[in-house]
Amino acid sequence: MRSNADIIDMFLSAKFAVIALACLVHCVLGQDTDNSTTSTTTTTTTPSPPVTPNTTTSAPDTTTSAPPTGKPAEKNVTLVNKCIKLEGIITLHINYEGVKEDINLATVHPTVDPAACHVGEDEILAVKFANSELTWTFSNKSNKYFLKELKLQAPLKINNTYEEKVFLLSDPESFIGKVDVTKGYKCNTRNVHRFNETDVTIELLEFKVHAFTEDGKEPKEYSECENDVVSDIVPIAVGCALAGLVVIVLIAYIVGRRRARQKGYQSV
Repeated sequence: MRSNADIIDMFLSAKFAVIALACLVHCVLGQDTDNSTTSTTTTTTTPSPPVTPNTTTSAPDTTTSAPPTGKPAEKNVTLVNKCIKLEGIITLHINYEGVKEDINLATVHPTVDPAACHVGEDEILAVKFANSELTWTFSNKSNKYFLKELKLQAPLKINNTYEEKVFLLSDPESFIGKVDVTKGYKCNTRNVHRFNETDVTIELLEFKVHAFTEDGKEPKEYSECENDVVSDIVPIAVGCALAGLVVIVLIAYIVGRRRARQKGYQSV
């Protein structure tokens, strides 16, 4: 009787023999396949046809890029004389009797006469650009200044003829309200104001002005427009709602713990 160890040794020896035989057969068959493939492969060289030069001439590109359209670039401009300092992104939108034009003041190289400042008790800032003029007039009552008048004079080409047109801002006193002379006025929010009852408007963004100042000095404090003032009501309401939610969760947790304990005592 053979032992179990002898039987296992015989089984392993037979296994290794089978693996070795399989490897030998694979090598022989692979070599035969390679030889047969090599012997039956022939190379045939055929003359390539003559290359015909390409005589087609592409047509020149006559497409021109379209000019940029849309609103003008929003650039900040600073306008100052001895009495008034004014700055911001100021854009005029003219849509009047077939004339359509958008003018950003910073892009038309505006000029200001620093000496032209007082007209009686009022102060003016006359801005000239492209044969046009935008005149700001501020008045002071009880040490509070306000916009008294904003006038736009511009030559417009109507029916192939240039006509000098004058536009006055509607309700100028509500433009900045009444501001203390020691303060400036600012409004970062975009605002659009209309001239007369036409489609001629002035658009302001990041606007600042200080009238009745000394040599255009920067004021120490600004009055802000209503749109810039952040209301405290919304943050307070959100905080109260979150606090109430936390209290409700805590109460639900405590009640749940007590009920769980009571069920545990009852089971005992």
